[in-house]
Amino acid sequence: MRRINRRAKGARPTGSRPPRFVMPVMAALDANGDGILDETEVANASAALKKLDKNHDGKIDREELRPPRPEGTPLPRSIGAPATRALRAAGLTSLESLGAVTEADLLAMHGVGPVAIARLREALADAGLGYARP
Repeated sequence: MRRINRRAKGARPTGSRPPRFVMPVMAALDANGDGILDETEVANASAALKKLDKNHDGKIDREELRPPRPEGTPLPRSIGAPATRALRAAGLTSLESLGAVTEADLLAMHGVGPVAIARLREALADAGLGYARP
């Protein structure tokens, strides 16, 4: 039996979370972080936009709008999305950051299983790194 979606296209269910990503331009303009540009924020838009001009050439290009890349060697994609989300939620965003935890610590995380551990172990060895000793 097919389910019928009664919500309008693009509408979120009541109580759902707002998107985590905030466009850099909106982040620069929305001084109070409420997601709405009020009269004061619009009046201060010119000064706020100048903060995005990182190379001070009077222009804002795509490179200046990109968020900074995380430090260190990226986690391998082969570990899967659930493991990647679990590690990032724990603040483990690079192979180098895994040196602070043991395999047992990682296995205790929801979403990190033996396959992800094996692939991380291999990536760590290739990079000359390792997990913390128990």
